[in-house]
Amino acid sequence: MTCAACARNVENILKFLDGVDAAEVNYASHQVQVAFSDQISFSQLQAEVQSIGYDLVENRSRADQQNEFAAALKEIKKKLVVAVIFSLPVFLLSMVFTNVSHSNFIMLVLSVPVIFYSGGHFYISAVKKLRHLQFNMDTLIALGTGAAFLFSLISTFFEQYFISIGIETHVYYESAVVIITLILLGNFLEERAKHATGGAIDKLMDLQAKTAIRVIGQDEETVPIEAVCIDDTLKVLPGAYIPVDGEVSAGSGYVDESMISGEPQAISKKQGDKVIGGTVNQNSVLYVKAKVVGEQTVLEQIIKAVQEAQGSKAPAQKLADKISSVFVPIVIGISIVSGLTWFFIGPEPAFIHAFVSSVTVLIIACPCALGLATPTAITVGVGLAAKNGILIKNAETLEKLHEVDTLFIDKTGTLTEGKPKVTQHVWSEKITQKQKAALFQAENNSEHPISKNICAFLQKEDLPKVELDDILTVAGQGVSFRYQGDEYFVGKTEWFNKIENGLAASLIQSSERINTTWVAFGKKDEILAVFGLEDQIKENAQESVAQLQRMNLKVIMLTGDNAKTAQYVAETLNLNGFHANQSPQNKAELVAEFSKNGNKCAMVGDGINDAPALANAHVGIAMSTGTDIAMESAGLTLLHGDINKIAKAISVSKSTVKTIKQNLFWAFIYNILAIPIAAGVLYPINGFLLNPMIAGGAMAFSSVTVVFNSLRLKFK
Repeated sequence: MTCAACARNVENILKFLDGVDAAEVNYASHQVQVAFSDQISFSQLQAEVQSIGYDLVENRSRADQQNEFAAALKEIKKKLVVAVIFSLPVFLLSMVFTNVSHSNFIMLVLSVPVIFYSGGHFYISAVKKLRHLQFNMDTLIALGTGAAFLFSLISTFFEQYFISIGIETHVYYESAVVIITLILLGNFLEERAKHATGGAIDKLMDLQAKTAIRVIGQDEETVPIEAVCIDDTLKVLPGAYIPVDGEVSAGSGYVDESMISGEPQAISKKQGDKVIGGTVNQNSVLYVKAKVVGEQTVLEQIIKAVQEAQGSKAPAQKLADKISSVFVPIVIGISIVSGLTWFFIGPEPAFIHAFVSSVTVLIIACPCALGLATPTAITVGVGLAAKNGILIKNAETLEKLHEVDTLFIDKTGTLTEGKPKVTQHVWSEKITQKQKAALFQAENNSEHPISKNICAFLQKEDLPKVELDDILTVAGQGVSFRYQGDEYFVGKTEWFNKIENGLAASLIQSSERINTTWVAFGKKDEILAVFGLEDQIKENAQESVAQLQRMNLKVIMLTGDNAKTAQYVAETLNLNGFHANQSPQNKAELVAEFSKNGNKCAMVGDGINDAPALANAHVGIAMSTGTDIAMESAGLTLLHGDINKIAKAISVSKSTVKTIKQNLFWAFIYNILAIPIAAGVLYPINGFLLNPMIAGGAMAFSSVTVVFNSLRLKFK
């Protein structure tokens, strides 16, 4: 399938077959789900689809799909290269070197590869669709270029005859081959973008462990992930992906669950705690009992959500595609009526006048301006966005963005920096430099993100080297160690006995912030230091949100973080609302719910946990500072993670869509006015009959108008 109209045609021909209860075509993945009864077989379904120029195959693997996408892309590229090589000299002979001897025959020879090889599938597709009374842009392309080539062919071989009866001839080889080349260029770019959509799924699949270490009694064996069964005990080494969803049966440590929560802090895990496949075990050996395997794991559900959302976003039919189903039959009808009228009641030579008027109608209706209207505006718009640090994946995104009225936005790494820093601290008067050094040494031995941030803060001090004993990570609490015979602790303030009236209490109570993580250091009964860490709100976030709200957008935050922190950020930035403790599926469901209520939703995020919502939104917007998976799932990426660029992107979209509408207006108004003139309606009034050469010039003028109108975007 090459366009949304193709998907519609396949769906319609299957849907109305006896025995088919439902058919739903997924254009993005080239799949169709069909519910059918025993009275119809798969081979019958396949034959019907083949009758309109496509094929139907069962149960393709993802590898097969990717190979087919790659093969299709390679084939289009090859046709495009041939078209460019042969079209360029035809164009030059027609427009620049017009006095070359036998130029018409040279252009004919050069046009043949473009028409019959590069553009052959347009004609085959048009003929097959015509048998079912279906029309799309392929029909327009085949009619326009076919008429131009056929008329040029006749003019080339019968030039002297036309001259002898007083008819000036002209050839339109350049129109036929240039139109095919431009359409192929658009198809190539679309196929490449479609091929790239699999990248998000591939990267999610990379998070899946390929093997697992299964423990049976005292023995261990490495098995493929597919061989893992429920209740198997699996050994997970530090730094390894957890193979499946399950619970910790032995061991304790920290697990990086940022792919699910989007939060930068690792989560403490101990016996009985649940773990999720695809998350990363950080610092110690864990034994996990498998509870969910195969397609039911959380990661598989995320992959499925992204696939379904990408598929549900089949490109909206362009205005040209919608009108083509009416426009094409009308053009054909006008051409036939014009020819018959001239043949039966026109002046002599009646046949020649009939043929010329019929072909002139088809030539002037050739969709050159129509074909240029959207791609030229999109090309300039995408370039304008790129200059402003906005990378747009496809034309669909640029066209949709201006419609957005609700903006869902992730918190961590999007509205906030995503890297907790020490923003508050207090030292006890009793603390020594060596005790500070002991704290640094203990935190330097920990893999926890908070420990690393405290180390980064302590590096500013000139600390001596010290030796520690009995360093122990206590899951869910912090780190304990011995130094010079005394036992010290660093971790949650609740771990210490005296905080009610001490150093920690005074700092925590004096702080007005509710999104602070507190860490204390000292002995069990004596706190020597307290640190407050925050994921700080981005510097330009407040102004960016205000600007979006001035553009009549509702800005709503979705976060996996807790309600208190979410409320603090929402109130600070004056957001229109927030939803806390959101899983990836929750985020995607919220976006879908708002969309069902008629809202046009955009989602802004940077993490794996945002991928389903990004793909499910009307427009997905990713931060370049985030994960590759988020960027693959989104249609638009903001360089440097600058959310200030969202408003700029919407402005570019509005200007581009306005230009597209202007272009389509000029393309269609030209056809509406020019086709009747080409048919000869002015002849009874003033004797004017449009020469095919003038028709070609008018067609070229409409194209130039469209191109120059698109170029105006550069000065916005």
